[in-house]
Amino acid sequence: MNPLQRTARNTYIFYMLLMTIGMTVTSFVYHDVYPSLTMVKVLLPFEIVMTALCAWVIARYYDRTALFGKLHTSALGWMIPLYLALIVAWGAIFLFIRSTTAIRSNGMRSC
Repeated sequence: MNPLQRTARNTYIFYMLLMTIGMTVTSFVYHDVYPSLTMVKVLLPFEIVMTALCAWVIARYYDRTALFGKLHTSALGWMIPLYLALIVAWGAIFLFIRSTTAIRSNGMRSC
């Protein structure tokens, strides 16, 4: 195993350890389940550290262009299904918020 592979493996192990600690704190300290606001509040610092760890490892041990390089838009065609799914999801969220706002405003007028 060469040094870059060892660095990648160690980064992965540390990343997963941080995620495990964050999920354990969420579960056992706050007694919270997956889709909750408390979980987001607890995991946010861990995720910031994990993102910084990945950015630091890439900038230090790999070519900086892997993180901050030129974007080759011609190679992003395989992501079109993801973009379409995101557009549909954001549209559904917007319509849901709009409909619940309309229901609440109509419900308050009738009281």
